[in-house]
Amino acid sequence: MPHSESSEQDFALKVLEDYLMDEPASPLRKVVIEKGLCSDMGGFVESDLLQPMFTLEFQEITKENKDVIIKNVFDELERIVKEGIDFELMESIINQREFFFRRPKSGEPTGLQYN
Repeated sequence: MPHSESSEQDFALKVLEDYLMDEPASPLRKVVIEKGLCSDMGGFVESDLLQPMFTLEFQEITKENKDVIIKNVFDELERIVKEGIDFELMESIINQREFFFRRPKSGEPTGLQYN
């Protein structure tokens, strides 16, 4: 990935991170957790570096599963490149981010309160 010099690019990388692994329907999460290869996973994009880095973390894996996890992750990334992204999932992630940025920064989200 190229060095990130803009907030738009940082935002795009964060949306991509959410898409790939942070949601229950995220493709990388599904190919690893649903197959029982680990108990949980996470990761992040480090965009402050000259060369941004994408890191994945897996919990409770075995030595035997290490190579299987790596293969499944790369196979899924290749599938996404060939077939494209799930636009409904991407739209949902972007809507969540928009909701987060539009809500008031202090206190409760006023539009969602019950009195």
